[in-house]
Amino acid sequence: MDIKDFESYGKEATFIFDSDSVENAILNEYWENIDDPVNFSIERLSIFDPYKACVLCRVIGAVVEYGFESPTLDLIPEFCEKITDLCLGFIDDFCKIKCLPDDEEAIAEALSACEHNELMEINPDGHRACMGYYDMIRGVMAVIIRNRKRLDALAGYFDKFNRLANFLDKFNYLARALSLCDCEKIIVINPEMQKGWECTARDIENNFCLMSLLQFSFHHKGILKELKVQYQYNEDKDLYAHNRFDFNKELPSDGEKAVLGFYTYYAYKGDGICNAFLEGNKIDTDAWIWGEMPVTSIPKIGDYRIILVDKKVYPARSWDLGFLSPVHPAINPEFEVVKNIEKNEVIDLLKKIYDKNSK
Repeated sequence: MDIKDFESYGKEATFIFDSDSVENAILNEYWENIDDPVNFSIERLSIFDPYKACVLCRVIGAVVEYGFESPTLDLIPEFCEKITDLCLGFIDDFCKIKCLPDDEEAIAEALSACEHNELMEINPDGHRACMGYYDMIRGVMAVIIRNRKRLDALAGYFDKFNRLANFLDKFNYLARALSLCDCEKIIVINPEMQKGWECTARDIENNFCLMSLLQFSFHHKGILKELKVQYQYNEDKDLYAHNRFDFNKELPSDGEKAVLGFYTYYAYKGDGICNAFLEGNKIDTDAWIWGEMPVTSIPKIGDYRIILVDKKVYPARSWDLGFLSPVHPAINPEFEVVKNIEKNEVIDLLKKIYDKNSK
């Protein structure tokens, strides 16, 4: 099979999607004839049949996993956008032809009831893109997860990735990857004891994971003891949250729980106590750190996101270990205490917070 034959391979209307046969054609016949197969292939992804291109993207990702790096990998986010738009265009065309309501379950059910040939007639390239989407994700994840510039290039596609995940077997890895914080500067304050710590957070997907990593770090630094908080440390959960768990061992079956109250700076009322409640014991949504939300949802003052911690936890908070599961094996979430903040600086910052909340 020469290069020209490979580029047209799979375009027949009755083509059966078989990633193994496509991968074999790539490795055994296509790449054998090219001096620089990876870079050459990256540059030609946009002209391949969408399904074949998705499988090729997966193969490229596997090479990246082994250390390949090249400026041509910067083209992968654009390819990902193209395939995603093809998939969404196919979903829209399918809904119009079938006169379906805007209901995710109804659409997914109708899709599963259709034969391959019928879907090819509706939108052949879109159907091919959908069939190859998971292969594409595997390749794209390998490329973007190791390079923040490439990851950020997909930021505007967060909602599209989430929407498509509803139809394509819940493949929401790309949306999850976009939720990872980069290198966030954080100041943690306990107003009651007027103590504060400058911290950094990296590659953390959600605030439940942030809370766990903060508690682990405060445990190791002896800060929880300073705050007179009792904590039952579990090394396996710590390793799991950092993506260093040995899966030859059994993962703990219970979830993680908060031994601190976690709040935004809106919870500070100037009396040394964090208060996240309105009249009638309703939670003030601005004062609450929502566990499912990304770290970037925590409000900033200047360059720092502010987290207030209280040793009184009400209501009791706990979360499933699934929130601690990193989205990709190359991710190692970190929360680091950089330094203690002097008491006078903490007092000044609390005054600034109080003045800001009083306006």
